Order: sequence, then C-alpha cells, then structure tokens
Amino acid sequence: MGIMGKRTGVSTTMTTMQACAAHLRHWGKSEIAAKFLKDRFGLSDKQVEKWAPSVAAHVDQGLAFHAQSMNAPPRTRPVTLYYAHLNLAVGAILAYRPDGFERYRRHGLEDLTWKLDELKLDSTVCEVKKGAVPLFHSILSSQPLQAKQRFRLVDLLVPCALVSTELEDFFSIQTHHISVGETIVTESVDKADRLRSQLSFECGPNERSAGFAVPRLKIEEGIPLLRKEYSCDESRYRLTYRSNCTWSPKDQEKATLWHGKQGLKAVNYGGYSDATYGWTLAEDVPLLPFLSASLMLLYALASVSRYRPILSAELERSPLNVAIEVFLAETDVMMMAAFRNLLYREEMVLSSIRGL
Repeated sequence: MGIMGKRTGVSTTMTTMQACAAHLRHWGKSEIAAKFLKDRFGLSDKQVEKWAPSVAAHVDQGLAFHAQSMNAPPRTRPVTLYYAHLNLAVGAILAYRPDGFERYRRHGLEDLTWKLDELKLDSTVCEVKKGAVPLFHSILSSQPLQAKQRFRLVDLLVPCALVSTELEDFFSIQTHHISVGETIVTESVDKADRLRSQLSFECGPNERSAGFAVPRLKIEEGIPLLRKEYSCDESRYRLTYRSNCTWSPKDQEKATLWHGKQGLKAVNYGGYSDATYGWTLAEDVPLLPFLSASLMLLYALASVSRYRPILSAELERSPLNVAIEVFLAETDVMMMAAFRNLLYREEMVLSSIRGL
C-alpha cells in the first residue's frame, strides 16, 4: 500500500512519461472521467453530470500543452509546461473538490517579475491570490497558502531535491533531506488491539554524519495537522507521530481512509519517485510541497518567458540557468506521474518488459 491506496504494478515497453500520458488520456474522455469521478471520488450522479465534462476538458488540454512542451525551445518551454501542469492541476481540483474549488478559473498567483532588472535566487517572483494554484496546494498540505504571501526563486527551487547539487555547487546553499515513512500500526490499548496512523520523519546517513537533527518546529509549522491530530515521539534523528484517533482492527478500511487523507498532506506527495516520500529543507526557506512549489516556479518562469525577454536571455547566460535546466528536465516526469496517481487514487509502479 502507498499513501494513495493500493500500489498497481504495470509492465510496459513505454517510458514513465509515455505511460502516465497514456493513462491520463482516459481522463480526457468525458464518459470515462464520469465513471472515475463516481467510482473513485464518490461524486453523485448530479455532480458527475455537471463536472465530468470540465475535468475531461482540462486533462485533455493539459496533455495537448504537454505534447507541445516536448518539442519547445528551452526559452519558451516553461510556458507550455506551466499550462500543461496547470490544466492537470485543475482536473485534480475538480475531482478532489477542496473548499472553494469553484474559484479554479484564476491562476491564483500574481507575477512580480516585472519589478526585476535581474533574476537572482533571492528575487521575489510571485504573490499568492485566490485561484487554482492555492486550491491545488490545499489538496497536498494542511498549511494553506496565505493571500499576499510572496515567494522567492530559492523558495521554489529548494523543494526539488533533484537540484540540490546545483544549489550547493553554484550557490553554496546546503540542503537536507528528510525521508518520510507512513504506515498503520497495531498497538495494545487497555488490553485490546487498536489501529493508529503513523508518520515518521527521519534524517538520512549524510545528515546524521553531519550532525543535522530533524527540525521538529519547522516540520510542525509546515504541517500543522501533526500538532492537531498526532502525538510525537522525538529523538535527535527521527520524529515518530502516532494518531490520537484509534480504530478497531475490524475498522481497517476506515483507518486506511483516514490515514491516506492525512498522510497526503504530510508526506510531500510526488516529492520523490517510486512511491517513497521525503522533504528537502534549507535554512530560511519555507516547507513547501514539491508539487506546489514546482507549479509556482513554472508560473514564474513562464511569466519571464512571455513578458520579460531580456530577463529570459540573461538567464540563459547565468549560473542560475544550470539549476533551472535540471528542474525543467527532471520534475516534468515526477509531476506527470503524480498527476496520474492523484487522479487514479493509486500508486503506479512501472516495470519494463524484457526480452522483446
């Protein structure tokens, strides 16, 4: 099991990107989207009739933009990639229906790159408004994006673990990786077995050898549900949270649903691959889910590409472009896989067919 539910093994000759796009195409058809919304998200017949065409249209549009992005020049690729992922994010918003989901028609961000003469790591690039991006974030986090909250370029790059080397080599920014474990445990309470949701945050070997301790305050500020719904067992290199709620073993399904709902907002879903989870931290950088940060970073880069050609040209010649290129190359696959799994409510684990 994964935080999304069952893990489904898929044998294929396709790449991860091709397989995810193929699965998402099913959602691009209204009839199939209607079945998924009813069966996997529990929408009523009336809700399905109203929203299935919109979900299908956004997923289909997202895939069309994504196909364009694969052949776009580096300087303009962020535009098509942002609109690809934005449309897929709206599809997820309409399926998960977070509070205020009807406000999905706006981006939910304001471009601040117009104020810049130079694009640097500490440049403030966007401000939060009401709309799709903060709505999508609310699916992944119990810490909402606040209206008028502003983000720097570094705030949006650090959550991508795959650019850690570039940030350290070119900008001396030290990042730390915290792995997240999730499971349902059985404990004896008053001589009776009870089920609890368990989430653990643990330093890796490199962090331990460097003496880096898990920052409990930062973790709990970024994931407030841990304080509200869980109790913590703390050691220097590991935080273990067990839910205050318990369930009888016969209520395994209820426990699993509750655990999945809470865990999705705690594990940094999509931040790592192969159904493993983790957070990337740096000093003076907020704790942001990888998917939220990536969508905001694509928005900022798309704004630069569309409206600030001088900044875009200068970016290509700067050391910052190394990190941006890695981000664009690596995160697309991870985001497409995450969108696929979010909409199917399952983890897909790919394996190659050999001997063909």
